[in-house]
Amino acid sequence: MPLLVPVAWSGVWIGPRGAGRARAGPRLDLDEPRLFPPPASTGAWMSRGVAGERIWLAAAPGGRLEHHRPVLRALAGAGPAGTALLLAGMAFPDPAMAFTGLAVAMAAKLRALDRMGWIEAGHRREQ
Repeated sequence: MPLLVPVAWSGVWIGPRGAGRARAGPRLDLDEPRLFPPPASTGAWMSRGVAGERIWLAAAPGGRLEHHRPVLRALAGAGPAGTALLLAGMAFPDPAMAFTGLAVAMAAKLRALDRMGWIEAGHRREQ
C-alpha cells in the first residue's frame, strides 16, 4: 500500500498508464490470504498474522472466535476510511492528506494482523 501513492501519482508524471497499476494493489490485498500458501514457520510476527487470517477465514460464525469480531469490524471500518482519505489525497495531489490516509489505513491493517496473531496463538494453545 505505501507504494500505491507514487504509482497513482505516476499518472501525472508518465500519463494514464499509471492508473492501471494503481488498480492492481487493492485487489491483491483482498486476494492475498487465499492466493499464497500457509507460512512454513510461525516464528515471525507477520507469519503468525497470516496463519491467524487462515484460521479466522475457516472459523464458523458465532464460534469460539466471536469475541474478536467487534475489534476486527472496527478495524475493517478504519482501513477503508484511511484508504478514502488516501485516495482523495492522490486525486487532488495533496501529500498531507494522502500520507495521513496512508498512515490510518496501514495502522488499521497492521493492528488487524496483530489481532490475527492473537487468534493464531490462541489456536496453538488449544491444540
